[in-house]
Amino acid sequence: MSHLNSNFGIVAEYGNNDVVIFDTDNLTVLHTIALPANDYIDVAITPDNSRAVITSFNNATLIQLDLLKEPPVVIDTALDPPPSLPFEDIDITPDGRFALIADGGSTTAVRSYSLLNKTILSKLSSVANAVAVSPNGNGLVLVVETGDYKVRSFNIDNNGILTDTGVETNTGGLRPINITFSPDGKFAFVANRISNDVGILDTKIPSSISLLNNVSTNSEPGTIVVSSDGKKVYVLTRNTVDVFEFTSTFPFLTQVNSFNHGTSTTTKYGVDLMALNATEDKLFISHYTDLSAFDTNGTSLGTVSGVQPGDGGVAIRKTLFALIDSINFTSEIIDRGNIIQ
Repeated sequence: MSHLNSNFGIVAEYGNNDVVIFDTDNLTVLHTIALPANDYIDVAITPDNSRAVITSFNNATLIQLDLLKEPPVVIDTALDPPPSLPFEDIDITPDGRFALIADGGSTTAVRSYSLLNKTILSKLSSVANAVAVSPNGNGLVLVVETGDYKVRSFNIDNNGILTDTGVETNTGGLRPINITFSPDGKFAFVANRISNDVGILDTKIPSSISLLNNVSTNSEPGTIVVSSDGKKVYVLTRNTVDVFEFTSTFPFLTQVNSFNHGTSTTTKYGVDLMALNATEDKLFISHYTDLSAFDTNGTSLGTVSGVQPGDGGVAIRKTLFALIDSINFTSEIIDRGNIIQ
């Protein structure tokens, strides 16, 4: 079955030599893409659904997939230049041109990668346990420092070069492990794993990032997923998915539901182990043995048969119409000889 005609997702099978493309509507595998290593840990899809990037941890390697091919094909295998450090968390700029990579360790760096030029462009020596890039195109990049309980602000310019702005703020909790922007880029949410809460940051002014407040969650929050309208926030904890309503005025997050997911999820630095499907009525949770699906009220919908993620990251494409538009858009750009992906 063609993934181009499906609402598809991608999951990294950590511990296996592959990633899996699956249909989010009928929970079936569409393609298994063989890859050279066995420690693929996180995955991200460009906003126009034309490319995917996957990180390999110990091999310090980034894989780029062309999703406009059927089946998708590997078009780059990029190595971190020496002294190389593991690749873990990954995010993509809203124009789809650059990927941001963080290691997750205590001595690390944040790096930028050009999807067009297929090269590591920039590396900043800074503790960066998780990374997120603002979706509004202002170049704001936030990184989490787990040991210091801080979020630091970087900038990525139009050439993919990173600079440290010197702006930082406390996360309001202990052991921050993941960070996610709201769709408009005006807020960011930080999962504080040890203090069991989510810190809410005001990111409207990149030169003045501030902590607004913290909201309690169940034990060990990790992945945070925000709906496309910014009104629902889903927090994956060790045993539950906590569901919040978000408003731009205090108290910001109000819990409206919490359901047990019944899986054995772990928490990896920055790796997104939960994703919302294109129609935003299903949540997919990656854990050691299964890729599980739930409706957003918490009803189990089963698992994607034959997938064993090993706690690898999961990402899901945008709407079907967005993919069709991206194919046409990409064709126009190729005709002009100026690919921006």
